[in-house]
Order: sequence, then C-alpha cells, then structure tokens
Amino acid sequence: MTGKWTGIYQHESKRIPENRRNQQTRFKIEITQFDGKNFSGTIEDDLETGGTRGTGIIEGKIKGNQLRFIKKMPIQTSLDKNGNIIEEQKPHRSIFYTGIIQNDTVKGLWRFKFGIGIFQGKFAIFPSIKGSWEMTKEPIQNL
Repeated sequence: MTGKWTGIYQHESKRIPENRRNQQTRFKIEITQFDGKNFSGTIEDDLETGGTRGTGIIEGKIKGNQLRFIKKMPIQTSLDKNGNIIEEQKPHRSIFYTGIIQNDTVKGLWRFKFGIGIFQGKFAIFPSIKGSWEMTKEPIQNL
C-alpha cells in the first residue's frame, strides 16, 4: 500500500455547474504509513485540471478489498454558479472516499457531507456533493 499513486476524480452531482460536471481532476497521493489496516499520507491535486491548491493529508483504513479514507485540504475551495473556483484561506471541508482495491488499482466514490458554516464572511449551506474516483499505484523505480 505504501508508495506513490496517481489518479483522477470527477464531480457528478447536478448541483455542480454543467461546465465542471464530469470534468476529470488529476491528483497524486503518497502513502507513507501502513500497518496492514490503517494508512496515512499526503495528497496534491493538479491545479491545471481544476484541483484544490495545497498539500493535504489523507487518513484511512483497509478491510479486505475495501478502502476508505478522509481527505483534508488546507485551503477552502468552492465553485460559483459559473464553475469558477473561489478560495478562502482556511481548511477545506473533509472529503470522504470509499473504494474497492483490485490489484494495484482502486475505484470508488467520494462525497462531501451536508454542512453549514461561514464562507467569504457569510452564512453558507454546503450541500452533499458526490462523484467518482480511481487511482493506480506507480511502479517502484529501480536506481
């Protein structure tokens, strides 16, 4: 499980502006700790494909061939009604990932839970949003 992984995620919710729906965002994960059940590491989204700025952390568990983890990014990011990215200098809401492991590939779903809070100084309702994702382990480079 430890090592570098690359993948994509996409929004599939009808609440997302149409120009962003089903757009694939690339990401890279490095899993640095794994005890046979629990794992942790870092994640970086690709900005050129619509990702969130900053290096985030992931913490998760594996049970059989099922994987789940929470992604925590350092910068709050939302989309306006036209699909433009809006950033705020505070931590992003947690994103929950689940997936099925098959060989060195994981495929599954991600989601934001419904929530309320403050965004850009105003009261905000954060709807539940979901999408799909997948990642593949990069081969180990021999020196």
